[in-house]
Amino acid sequence: MSVSPALARPPVLVTDARWRKALAAVRALGRTGHSVIAADSTRAAPAFLSRYVRERRRYPDPSADPEGCLAALVAIAAAHPGLVVLPQDDPMVALVSRRRDAFPAGTHIPLPADEAIRTALDKGATAERAAALGLDVPTTVAIDPSGDVRAALAPLGLPLVLKPRTAWGSQGVRVVERESDLLPSVKQLAEGFGRLIAQEWIPPGAPALGVSCLLNQRGELRAAFTHQRLREFPVGGGPSTLRESVHRPELVAASVRLLRALDWRGFAMVEWRTDPRDGKPHLLEINPRFVGSLALALAAGVDFPSLLYDVAISGDCAAVSSYPAGVRCRWLIPGDLLHFVANPARMSLEPSFFEFRSKNLVYDDWARDDPLPSIAEVGVVAAQALRPRMWRYVFKRSEKLPV
Repeated sequence: MSVSPALARPPVLVTDARWRKALAAVRALGRTGHSVIAADSTRAAPAFLSRYVRERRRYPDPSADPEGCLAALVAIAAAHPGLVVLPQDDPMVALVSRRRDAFPAGTHIPLPADEAIRTALDKGATAERAAALGLDVPTTVAIDPSGDVRAALAPLGLPLVLKPRTAWGSQGVRVVERESDLLPSVKQLAEGFGRLIAQEWIPPGAPALGVSCLLNQRGELRAAFTHQRLREFPVGGGPSTLRESVHRPELVAASVRLLRALDWRGFAMVEWRTDPRDGKPHLLEINPRFVGSLALALAAGVDFPSLLYDVAISGDCAAVSSYPAGVRCRWLIPGDLLHFVANPARMSLEPSFFEFRSKNLVYDDWARDDPLPSIAEVGVVAAQALRPRMWRYVFKRSEKLPV
């Protein structure tokens, strides 16, 4: 029996299979004929039900038991020579990057050097490096909880934004508007997340954008994709629940400039938020892995997972130089539904929350050729809705994500 060239290639491990980005990656890789192993620390991972998954594996939580998690990943790699490892969340990226030498020889890990990963995962270090390059960044101050916090943050004024240096997504991000809330917020977030930064507040009213870039092993840009957030949750600062493909070549150039300064290899998404006071996009962070908006890039024809696989195996991939603007992608349940509930202007949203079908609209999770993960995700969301701590996380983001 003959074996197709794609299936003869090494399999690919997609970790953190519970998340939308992992499901999107699994589907993209499976549709192009790759043998996909999905893995997570929980059984409740919708991607496990994808028709494109050939093997399902579990590992200990990388945050709670990093050595146990590493041992499980190494065992998977040992059983699959030449395995391509695609970590999907920041704790897993940090672990795999830091301990890549533990994997069997021949394992492909398409991440830049660990120093670049550590800079990308540290919002303070990212802001410092971007400012040194002359890029626009919000004024940023590192917080020493044992020092005079009020005096240190006085130049920022109020409101200001508190952020953990190393949390992912919008975990722990808090806008402080009143002087009386400043010290209690710093204390609470420092206890939950450790090191913090404060940044000047960028008011809403102007586009928030993400620039996804793929660089080959020579540091050359092979594909770029820009999306604009139309809605997000939490409202005013969180993962996008509705987004649209756009073209912003000047932001691509600025993003690539920053990544090249870090000697980047592989994929990254650089996040920007426009200040309506001067119309300038300000850099917020670097995501050193796929993000929730991946499904939009795929719908627009930019197959980052398959391109990254090629870079991992051969050091290069085909260049993608164009994609259509105006493609929209929606995270309906629970993302856009939560935005609708939380937004006081819910009945005047543009486009309307109730616009469920249009020519250029696709959905993050739903796929006609792979329906089971979407059905399972509804059940997972319903189960999570019964957990009071999850609701505290959803509406406050003041504690770590419940697992």
